[in-house]
Amino acid sequence: MKRFLLTLVSIFTIMVAVRAQETENPRHIFGVRAGVNFSRTFDTDMFDDFEHEFGVGFHLGGSYDIAISKSRKWYFQTGLNLKYHTARARELDEGMYNTSHDYDSYNIYESKFKALYLEVPAMFARKIRITDEWGIRPAIGLSYAVGLWGEGDEENSRYEHDVLVTNTHTTLDLFKQDVLDGGADWARHSINARLAVDVFFKNYLLGADVFYGSDMWGVSISVGYNF
Repeated sequence: MKRFLLTLVSIFTIMVAVRAQETENPRHIFGVRAGVNFSRTFDTDMFDDFEHEFGVGFHLGGSYDIAISKSRKWYFQTGLNLKYHTARARELDEGMYNTSHDYDSYNIYESKFKALYLEVPAMFARKIRITDEWGIRPAIGLSYAVGLWGEGDEENSRYEHDVLVTNTHTTLDLFKQDVLDGGADWARHSINARLAVDVFFKNYLLGADVFYGSDMWGVSISVGYNF
């Protein structure tokens, strides 16, 4: 009888421990994410005199994490995200090659970029609990992104004695390869390097993500909830 009771107590203890682990460190985690992107284009070459500026976009999507260690501290992260990026580049040409030496004449070239991507991440994360409710989760990995739509606007403004003389616009298809026919030759399919960290409280989280892609790099800030 004692042996039978001891067996029941042992089984009950194991079940409680497993249940507690599943509650605090579940094997499968589904969540939602949303936030803002700060994106910047790259310098194209050593002769690129443009000042590349950050643009503001947004992202939203769902996430799925699965534990890959028995302790349920290491997770593989994936999901599906919709990301909208913007960026700007600007150059002031003061006419250094102007033979008339009319330095009061100058051009301002400005480019604006907008792009929409569908992204699938593949990250490895480490869950670190600080208390029963608080913790951090750094992650590193890659993501695959496909460009759904992209548009660029190139503007050339000619000034003489600080008075606008001419202004021209050219619209580009960012993911079109033929640069002689309105294309910008951006990569429609790209692999991005990513480094992220989440701070979580219970099922809520606040995260930061640095991404480095084919044509842009930047930082994303997000909030989320895990079910």
